[in-house]
Amino acid sequence: LLLRFPACEQFMDSLSADPVWYSSLEPAELDDSGNEGGEQGVESDDLPEEGDDDEDGEDLKERLVQPRFEAWLAGFEGAKRELLLELYSRLEVLEHGVVFDSSAQSLRVEFLIAGMRGIYLQRSLVEAESDAWDMSPDGRRLELVPNLSVSLELDEETLIDCQQFTGQGASGASSTRTVDEDRISDRFGSDTLVQLGGLDVLLQFLGTVCGDASAPPEYTPVLPFGGLSEAVLQLVGADRAEQRKAEQGVGVQPQKKKVVYKPPTRAPASSAPKPRPPDKPKPKSRSSSQSRSKT
Repeated sequence: LLLRFPACEQFMDSLSADPVWYSSLEPAELDDSGNEGGEQGVESDDLPEEGDDDEDGEDLKERLVQPRFEAWLAGFEGAKRELLLELYSRLEVLEHGVVFDSSAQSLRVEFLIAGMRGIYLQRSLVEAESDAWDMSPDGRRLELVPNLSVSLELDEETLIDCQQFTGQGASGASSTRTVDEDRISDRFGSDTLVQLGGLDVLLQFLGTVCGDASAPPEYTPVLPFGGLSEAVLQLVGADRAEQRKAEQGVGVQPQKKKVVYKPPTRAPASSAPKPRPPDKPKPKSRSSSQSRSKT
């Protein structure tokens, strides 16, 4: 079956490596062409309500990304600032979740940027200076687990992959850091990187979108975000940090039982007066003359 679309034009998006096809047909003509062949369309009741997904994405974007992005954007001006605003306008946050366990926290962010679907994963040990061990795949020995693991995919292609060891046993392990600059340039466009002033600016932008603000700040210098400052990265995440403390019992004040004072019960007073106890006899004092006569 061969479908032909009249009056279509190919347009290469400056922020995408793939061609985008646009049609010059009017909306009414597109509706008519979709009903050709006698097929019935989908009832409107069967479709999801328009705007629900967009509202959820905008809510995540405004709550989790916008505070950091605006603080970071304040350091730019002119054409570079306008391009960053254009990138931000084409961002949609689809999912953002943090899972805590006994020794680590795992962040997963799913987003759309310039028509590309991105998935960011970050696993951070709660204590940056501690070591953690896990069983090897063959089950024969224990292996040192990275304190920080980071990966970023765009359209199922891994562009960033980092494994950092920062614990006491880090001297015996080798950290790895892979940032595929060529493929990132192909994805966003080489002209875009030139106008932004280099790859680091784009990585910082991605850091405002993806970075885990509730992770220990000791990991900030080794994150692959082009030197994004800790002050910007930690702008959001206070709620998640408090949640982490509550789950681990850190900084939680123990509940003290309240002691209610109760006065001692007294017996009812008797109408008859209580008898006075007899006075004790006083000891007789010896005179000085008697004491001398005895001597």
